[in-house]
Amino acid sequence: MKENRISGAMVTVLVIRLAREPVADAVASLAEQIRTSPSFYRNAPALLEVTAASELRSAEDFRAAREAVQGLGLVAVGIQGGSPTQRQAALVAGLPSFPASARPAAGPAGQSEAAAASQRPRKAEPAAEPAAPVAGGLGNGTPSRLVTQNVRSGTQIYAEGGDLIVLASVSAGAEVIADGHVHIYGALRGRALAGARGDADARIFCRALEAELVSVAGQYLVREDIPEAVQGRAATVLIENDRLIIREQ
Repeated sequence: MKENRISGAMVTVLVIRLAREPVADAVASLAEQIRTSPSFYRNAPALLEVTAASELRSAEDFRAAREAVQGLGLVAVGIQGGSPTQRQAALVAGLPSFPASARPAAGPAGQSEAAAASQRPRKAEPAAEPAAPVAGGLGNGTPSRLVTQNVRSGTQIYAEGGDLIVLASVSAGAEVIADGHVHIYGALRGRALAGARGDADARIFCRALEAELVSVAGQYLVREDIPEAVQGRAATVLIENDRLIIREQ
């Protein structure tokens, strides 16, 4: 008989940072941004960052905010920040509080920041995708992470504190993330996020760029934004003059 158990898993969510404005105005602004890439956001889990949203005070306020966000096709799963009173009201409304250190996803909405981008929670890396530490990383003694097999759809791999090196390809629907550089010695068909903790010097290197999304330090390009001239070619993704650019290798 199979054993029921609880285990931890790293997931990717969007973080919607509500500004000091009526929630209705914020939702209208989000709707404009979501229209640029609707498939990216469909059913994506989202946290509401409410530190600046002082108008959210009661459980009814949070229920209304949750319904407004879900009307955009997102799934509100909780909040970040806010006062103790706000967190209690949100909990009554069915929105638990998450720590501010939770790693957000990269996404086309301006209120979302990198760490990944995803349309639904990702399961932890399966054992079939072996990853071993290798020398290198960010120069602080943290080893890089080495993956020797294809990264399958639905898999998320994160190299905390160092680089991620993939000796094969990254399938569509897969996600690879590193606090440092991301090196892919095959085709990148899924999502790749480098500089997940804000390192603007991080880069993404791949042999064939066919990505769903690429992101460095919170700046991103989705498939529709990637120039056709570099599609399918060996490329480097980097930040230059505060803009995310792609260079053909």
